[in-house]
Amino acid sequence: MALLKKGSRGSQVVELQELLNAQGFDTGTPDGIFGRGTERSVKDFQASKGLTADGVVGNMTWESLRNKPIKTYEFNLEVDITNYPLKDEEYYKEIVTKDTIYLHHTAGGARPDYVIDGWERDKTRGGNPLRVGTAFLIGRKTTGIKDFDGAIYCPFNPKYWSHHLGLNRPRYAVFNNARLNAKSIAIEICNYGALNREDSGRFYFETASGKIYVPDEEICTLDKPWRGKKYFQKYTEKQIESLRLLILELIRKYDIPIENKVYNRDYFDLKFDALNGLPGIWTHVNVREDKWDCFPQPELIDMLNTLYSTLYEEKVITEN
Repeated sequence: MALLKKGSRGSQVVELQELLNAQGFDTGTPDGIFGRGTERSVKDFQASKGLTADGVVGNMTWESLRNKPIKTYEFNLEVDITNYPLKDEEYYKEIVTKDTIYLHHTAGGARPDYVIDGWERDKTRGGNPLRVGTAFLIGRKTTGIKDFDGAIYCPFNPKYWSHHLGLNRPRYAVFNNARLNAKSIAIEICNYGALNREDSGRFYFETASGKIYVPDEEICTLDKPWRGKKYFQKYTEKQIESLRLLILELIRKYDIPIENKVYNRDYFDLKFDALNGLPGIWTHVNVREDKWDCFPQPELIDMLNTLYSTLYEEKVITEN
């Protein structure tokens, strides 16, 4: 549907006015003219739905007007979720229908709370919040008093959204960067990702302040390089299990469609279906050739291949 605002005219404005009238936001007799009264009704409707009350009718407002179900839910996982809220201005407090899950890893340390704290400190050049983050983070093993391995942290309710993809690829037919971010639920796994190897055999992650060495037992060595990298820090067993439980719960609660397909190394290539907004389960690497999150670790692939059968056995999904 077209984006409508004050000054717009035509049959879609008539439809807008009829929908608003039907839900008790009076615009008067539908005349196809988006004037001051229609703008006021749009803002009132948007405010009632938790949307940004700017009087501009985009995809989110159209979906709400047409009574598409926008689900909220309570967590029902076999693992605990820690609410670790960002300030409201650090994400978009707009309720959006979800149809996609995106997987990332942090390219950083083990603690999800530290990652969230970093998002809160990030600012634009003008000093404003960046609004970059994900709805969930999964920690990894630490050597401190508290073990974060597999711990799930939630910085904001997944019915809202924040930027996490960072698409700026004009040579591709991108669905729309903001829309892809808004209609997806993003999950970060705490993991350094791609590693380098010294002549001595030690593996390390390069940072601006120096090298961070990763123990040999945490190394995943791929059979052949992927995107120029062969060595990665492993996603732990607990992280993969927490990710499995979280994905299943999000699919159940948000009716996110998934295909009965085989996940393999090729799944981690650039995918035009992802760029063009096809629902399902994707990773950051499906829309960014310059990223390595997530990488084709065999244990991660094995887990992804269990999702469809689990949901089918539960009768959450059925064969067409």
